[in-house]
Amino acid sequence: MIEGQCACGALAWRAPEPAWLHTCTCSYCRRSGALWGEVPPAQTELFIMTPPLRYVRGDACLAFNFCRTCGNLGWWSSLEPNPDRMKLNFRLADPALIANLRMRIFDGADTWRYLDPDP
Repeated sequence: MIEGQCACGALAWRAPEPAWLHTCTCSYCRRSGALWGEVPPAQTELFIMTPPLRYVRGDACLAFNFCRTCGNLGWWSSLEPNPDRMKLNFRLADPALIANLRMRIFDGADTWRYLDPDP
């Protein structure tokens, strides 16, 4: 399990190690600097001291969730009929815990594909 928390500690999570981490080239993710890892929601624990701020973008299929106190981006969750999709921002984890995970780039700005072959 890997743990992460925001700058002030009001938002934290614990989740299994993802198969890989990725950055996304869409206009939102590129600006946020998030390092996403897909995790199973049923195996993920969220520890939230105050309700997060939520940003729903564009076609309203994702909700980006932030710490209400320090503003760190914690995760996104699906608003579509499949609620079993969730990605955590692994920039909230200790860098030593994620140093050996494979990094990928997802082209969310154009092709909606990973820019490298499937692992």
